[in-house]
Amino acid sequence: GLWITSADAGSRSPLAAGDGEIRGPVVTRSGQVFCVAQTRSGAEIRRFSLEGAAPRVVVSGLFDPDFAVSPDERFVVYSALHEGESRLMRASTSGGAPEAVTLFPAFTPAYSPDGTKLTYEVADSGSGRGDIWIRDLARGVSSRFTFDATADVAPQWSPEGRRIVYTSRAKGAGDL
Repeated sequence: GLWITSADAGSRSPLAAGDGEIRGPVVTRSGQVFCVAQTRSGAEIRRFSLEGAAPRVVVSGLFDPDFAVSPDERFVVYSALHEGESRLMRASTSGGAPEAVTLFPAFTPAYSPDGTKLTYEVADSGSGRGDIWIRDLARGVSSRFTFDATADVAPQWSPEGRRIVYTSRAKGAGDL
């Protein structure tokens, strides 16, 4: 289940996140909680408040449990099967049909702090090695960011948006 505890480790109480195995909670600045729930019928992203509002399904049919919520909380980006292959998809957090962000397999999305860019990893179909890409959301253009001969994965933006931190195997196992 999903729990909330005061920062001084005082009171602890469960959050009503609904049924299924709950993973990867993300808490936004406004107190909204987004999480992945694995149920018998598949994985879905749910949204609810820290104040106890009932959970609402934002999207279902996830392929990978990694997702990102835009800084303005209007969109969620996630991996899902689209036309038989894993793609990054973007859906409104208030409902509506999702749209493809990438036309190739991509994983671990992360929004820039200002919400104008998205980083993610793309696995080379031949070698399985990952590289980091950046997508300018306004222009709809993706650019490769890393070109290492080894895996570069799990990108995250720094708070000011000028740097990207990611895991790389360039110097051995799991360097940052």
